Amino acid sequence: VLGALRRIKIESEGGVLGQVVSADPITSEELTQLEKTFSRKVGKPVAFSMREDSALLAGLKVFVNGRTYDSSLQGQLDRLKRGVTQHADPG
Repeated sequence: VLGALRRIKIESEGGVLGQVVSADPITSEELTQLEKTFSRKVGKPVAFSMREDSALLAGLKVFVNGRTYDSSLQGQLDRLKRGVTQHADPG
């Protein structure tokens, strides 16, 4: 119920909802800081829901306003793997 009320409030203020997926728990202060940072980035109020996913290994992913910001270790390893695969010498 609180989540629904929060969503209604943020949307009525012209804001957007997002989601933070973290490898480890984050504090309410850290979540608030992320909301402030992304509010500035997208130019409107942002409120995040939070969930944990140990598959990220470390770091977090942020989904907001139709975009994904991936600073997880798993994401970095995936990007590195793609880069190595794309530039591999077939010879």
